[in-house]
Amino acid sequence: MISLNNKKEILRYVEQIKLNKFNFDGQQKIKSSKVAIIGLGGLGCAASIYLVAAGIGEVTLIDFDTVILSNLQRQILHHDLDIDTPKVYSAAEDLSKVNPHCILNLVNDKLKNQNMSEIIIRQQVIIDCTDNIKTREQINLLCYQYKIPLVSGAAISMEGHLSVFNWRLDTPCYRCISQFFTRDSLNCIQQGIMSPIVGIIGAMQSIETIKLLTDYGTMSKASLLIYDALNSKFDHIKINKDLNCQVCSVR
Repeated sequence: MISLNNKKEILRYVEQIKLNKFNFDGQQKIKSSKVAIIGLGGLGCAASIYLVAAGIGEVTLIDFDTVILSNLQRQILHHDLDIDTPKVYSAAEDLSKVNPHCILNLVNDKLKNQNMSEIIIRQQVIIDCTDNIKTREQINLLCYQYKIPLVSGAAISMEGHLSVFNWRLDTPCYRCISQFFTRDSLNCIQQGIMSPIVGIIGAMQSIETIKLLTDYGTMSKASLLIYDALNSKFDHIKINKDLNCQVCSVR
């Protein structure tokens, strides 16, 4: 817990504490928060490093994959010596150096509904950094079921996507948005990815997560943000609930 007696911790986070209307209360909310990051690829690396640096109290890192050479172009927590190492262990090693005060829980496993439910229900926010629609829809279904806010990011080629699903605001869900994508449209193995795109979107996922945890700023809702790096522009697409959605429109 942050207190005026803990001068080193205050000094670590002083630039956030100085923010107008954020101050000690906002930092304390971050410190007492629990979030899970699903996927430790490019997005997950960028999102996790900023969340841990910002002082999130407990972060659960979830991935079943191991580091390969082609990951290193964009997955900034993994290095040459980490090749063939499970990504959760590689990421945790760097993150513990970024902020030793953060509790890191590691799940080196491919999640099924049951164990994913057990993890999701314990969190305050879920950050989806996975790379296929089927997994994203599974995460979305459970987050909606347990009313755990979901911050979803995607990156492909020279484009990034960001959506925030805060069920308190009665937003549409990811399944309402996934109609805009084909099953393979988020697969960077087929289409490639420019390295900084994942950093931009992952960092944006981290700030939206902090806003959700602290009620700081304006909450994003009912929209899909698209970053077109090739043409240097951001677009917001307003999303309405799909009246036939099998998740959020079921009565």
